[in-house]
Amino acid sequence: MASRIAKNTAWLGLGEAGGRFLRIALIFYSARVMSVAEWGLSSYILSWAVLFTIMTDIGLGSIVTRELVNDHERRARYVSTFFFMKLFLIAIASTAIVFVVPFISALPLSRSITISLAFLVLFDSLRIMASVVNKSRETMHLEALMNIVTQAVILGIGLVVLMY
Repeated sequence: MASRIAKNTAWLGLGEAGGRFLRIALIFYSARVMSVAEWGLSSYILSWAVLFTIMTDIGLGSIVTRELVNDHERRARYVSTFFFMKLFLIAIASTAIVFVVPFISALPLSRSITISLAFLVLFDSLRIMASVVNKSRETMHLEALMNIVTQAVILGIGLVVLMY
């Protein structure tokens, strides 16, 4: 038991440290190449993304993790219900991002920015969903790998976007 806890903690720590290192690299690079206005706009957009990502979870992740750990017999049922509930919440959030946010935003946002924001929320919500399943199965090595790969992809896309 103690060795499993230590192993899971080490994997999660490695995944978090590796992911944060990649994220910090992107933040440092973007702070160097972006103007103050561009930096402010990107921070504003990321704030919207965080708000809607939280709204697509509404505590479901914690509930499903608990239920998956406690009841192995109904695992498929819980995962499928969780998946469809998340898709429903993501659809609502994406609709709100594309059709409501441009009207209530303090800054003018183009259609491409709002669609990019909707995709960011979609993929982040799906990553969180996969994280819930990995944690319930105690496959922390997959969780760490997923975190590092996700941050590496974000770093790559971010570098490409910043270069053009």
